[in-house]
Amino acid sequence: MNARKLGPFTQLDWSESAMQAPPTTAFDLPLHSLTGEQVQMSEIWKEGTTAFTFVRYLSCIFCKAQVREYKRAEEEIAAAGLRVVIVSPASVEETTFWAQSLDVPYPVYCDPDQAAYAVYGFVKGSPSQLLNPRIVVRGAREVMRGNLPALPKGGDPRQLPGTAIVSADGRLLDHHIARDASDYLDLDDLLEAAKRIESLIAT
Repeated sequence: MNARKLGPFTQLDWSESAMQAPPTTAFDLPLHSLTGEQVQMSEIWKEGTTAFTFVRYLSCIFCKAQVREYKRAEEEIAAAGLRVVIVSPASVEETTFWAQSLDVPYPVYCDPDQAAYAVYGFVKGSPSQLLNPRIVVRGAREVMRGNLPALPKGGDPRQLPGTAIVSADGRLLDHHIARDASDYLDLDDLLEAAKRIESLIAT
């Protein structure tokens, strides 16, 4: 898999052709816990196969929808052999308030400089990735479900979401890069990914 330098880090080539290669070693970057402590990602994934769920910004209606969907299926996700960890692009203080307001049942960490976002290929969206007909339709649907919009706060509204599923031994087993602001890994996709990686974990 190709790579390029990104400041002090290296960003993998996440193109479709590159992802045909065998699972690669996951990047081990520092995150911040909600107590302000710095924690390496490897300290998190060593506890078991972990779905690092990188949300956009804390007012994003699609992020609220994803977290609430995962919350309702906490037991089902655990039965599939996955640990969900939420990663926020905002500060500890902002993220703590957000996590409490949504009563998030999963561990939550912060990446306020978005270094892990960038290295895993979760980029800032272009204008067409932040507003297009698909986003309008999906956004209206989420509002009807009670995921109400708010003024942008807690991160960068241009940030796109993504998911990186990492095994306990540090292999990147599945990787979802959003096509636009509304493109998150929903529950069905997450559980399907869990089925796909069963054989990879066994090897």
